[in-house]
Amino acid sequence: MVAKKTQPPAKSFEQGIETLEEIIKSLEEQEVPLEKALDLFSEGAALVQYCSAQLDQAEKKMEILLEDAAGNLRIETATLQTEG
Repeated sequence: MVAKKTQPPAKSFEQGIETLEEIIKSLEEQEVPLEKALDLFSEGAALVQYCSAQLDQAEKKMEILLEDAAGNLRIETATLQTEG
């Protein structure tokens, strides 16, 4: 069997998460033939990578304005804490 090459999703982050949730639901609730399950798993893995990359890009763009003890303002890159 030749594995399909999964192309990166051309969707927004929100659409990617929504599709990923649908894939998970399908795999959990339905009896899916093995080949279809493998295709869904592959698509889900690509969506996880895509959404993770989107989050990384958003984090790099975010900056926060902080005030030090002397009242001076400075801009710092925001760091987001994630679970896992």
